[in-house]
Amino acid sequence: MDDRRFDAMVRSLATGTSRRAVLRTLAGLVGGGVAASSLADAGAARRSTPSPTPAPNCPGVQLPSNGQCICPADAPNKCGPDCCTGTPGELPGPGHSECCDNACCFGSCYGEELCCPYPRAFCPITGECCPEGWTCCPDAGCLPPGQCCTAVDCAYQTCQAAICTDARQCSYVPDCSAEPGCCQAEACFRSDCTAEGTCAGTGIRLHLQQQR
Repeated sequence: MDDRRFDAMVRSLATGTSRRAVLRTLAGLVGGGVAASSLADAGAARRSTPSPTPAPNCPGVQLPSNGQCICPADAPNKCGPDCCTGTPGELPGPGHSECCDNACCFGSCYGEELCCPYPRAFCPITGECCPEGWTCCPDAGCLPPGQCCTAVDCAYQTCQAAICTDARQCSYVPDCSAEPGCCQAEACFRSDCTAEGTCAGTGIRLHLQQQR
């Protein structure tokens, strides 16, 4: 009850106002106080209940977590709105993807928005993605099927040593040391062909020397 209302009630009592009027005044004062208190309590209740924070709208396969978007365990590397399985520089393979300008490249990223899809090979020496089925030779660039980068690329032949020529073609010479029984007498240079079919001594190959 404020001071003005209290003073008015006292004056009414002093001037002989009826008992019924005084009671009505008291009831009004009490009722107003209760209503004001109820309104204050309702306002406090509304303020004390925080509204829930809405979950973020995550793009692609990203998942909401603690108000942020994260990538799933099978593709943990965030890449803009995307999620990749691997990182640049890893050896590409089935299922490998790496970040390439805010998007996943399923192969090797070799420039701005340039993706070399697996199983095509990226060739650093020429800065290009080889056609499918071609191989990358570190010192020669992309090679079509049938050409060799080193002798390792040549098919195995019994009693023969493979040579990858400058034209990137496979060539073969007799190889006495390939396995027992491969040696021919004319293939041994300054040594004899043993009964086991190998060159005795140093085993230098005549035909190989002639090829070189």
